[in-house]
Amino acid sequence: MIEVLKLVNWMRVRNYKDLQINGLDVKELTQMKAMKLLYYMQAASLIVYNERLFSNDIVAWDYGPVVKEVNEHYHGMKSIVTNIDKDAQADYCSIEKNKKYSLVINWVVTKFNSKTAHDLMKQTHHETPWKITPRNHVIEPSLIKDYFTKNNIFKGCQNQLRYLEFSQDIPNKESMSSIYEAIDDMHDHHLKAASSYEELEKILDE
Repeated sequence: MIEVLKLVNWMRVRNYKDLQINGLDVKELTQMKAMKLLYYMQAASLIVYNERLFSNDIVAWDYGPVVKEVNEHYHGMKSIVTNIDKDAQADYCSIEKNKKYSLVINWVVTKFNSKTAHDLMKQTHHETPWKITPRNHVIEPSLIKDYFTKNNIFKGCQNQLRYLEFSQDIPNKESMSSIYEAIDDMHDHHLKAASSYEELEKILDE
């Protein structure tokens, strides 16, 4: 798991970098938006890896899901992207190197980059985990996982993980060439072994 404040530092640096790119439709990261992104990152990790991304509880406040420790650390602050220091940069680099975690968090940020904190707050208010959890109570991870599993919110993230796993398992070009040659040889053998059209169809279906 990742320490939640280090994860927020990762978001701060990522947002700072995104804002520097001209024409990119990105909203500045505020404390409220960071809270909502943490909620969706936790949900994505529960769906994709069946484990929590960070250990801190997520609580249902009036303005949506909140991590209290983050609220306390950035108390009274709206924008949290200013003053990117060396520690924040170090946290960003450390987390980015972890391909397991970086896949999920980058996917979530990219998906919600164009939304404001208010947009995400309204979105969470329409979702079951926040709606049925009493205010100031913990939103149970099992409830989050169950809801987002049923609604396929993170199907794209799951597909991306499967693609990466598949691409890592692909043999090199030389191996693939040998495989293709073997398949061709086997195919020719089957064609010659078939004594009728019906038998050929049966062989190719196997």
